[in-house]
Amino acid sequence: MSGETIMTARRLAAGLGAFVLAACQTAVDPAGQDDAEVMLDAAETSMETPPPEAPALGPPPSIADAFSDEDFVKRGCEGQTNSHWSPISGVRHLVTAFTVGDDCLEAAAFLTIRDENGGLLWSDSFPAKHVYYLQYAQSADEMQSALEDWIDPDQNMYPAGDTLPEWVEGTLEPSPGSEFPFFPEEGYTREFYELTRTSDTVLFCYTQGLESSLCLEGGENGAFPVGVQVFPG
Repeated sequence: MSGETIMTARRLAAGLGAFVLAACQTAVDPAGQDDAEVMLDAAETSMETPPPEAPALGPPPSIADAFSDEDFVKRGCEGQTNSHWSPISGVRHLVTAFTVGDDCLEAAAFLTIRDENGGLLWSDSFPAKHVYYLQYAQSADEMQSALEDWIDPDQNMYPAGDTLPEWVEGTLEPSPGSEFPFFPEEGYTREFYELTRTSDTVLFCYTQGLESSLCLEGGENGAFPVGVQVFPG
């Protein structure tokens, strides 16, 4: 390739480059603005326009809000009753049992024990159909009567510490082989169990299912499980 040909090619390339650069610098939109000006105007407009306000967050809906007024007040198997438990002299606790539900078959049963100041000492809950005394209730009236039996102190097989079965030294548990065995709470040693059994403490026992009762001992500031008595369902 001759020198003149090379120079001609260089001039053509330089001219093409200058043309492209000029086209980029002078490109305009239909309104007469180049691309850089359009982008700048869009950015300024975006900064001047405030973002839309987020919707205000209110409190979460209550349980009542999940039902219509008619449904919420329609409680076909509600019941409530109270009794008292005096585990030691001078101390009196309030025992409350109640159920909630439109249908007795699907009602929930609750049991609470509170001190004289209203402090919660113990609570438990079950499907009512899984509680021995409550399982057959089919109406609010029947459930009310069943709740009274559930926390009636006269229903306790072991109303006091000295009525608990003896835990003979050398055996794994009290009354082994009994038709109604009593199983001390996990971690309850024989020595501690025998202290309770030989004391004058008053126990509170309630059925916690279809085949067992839980027995509690208590004091001024608490209620504590002693063990479970099992009976045939």
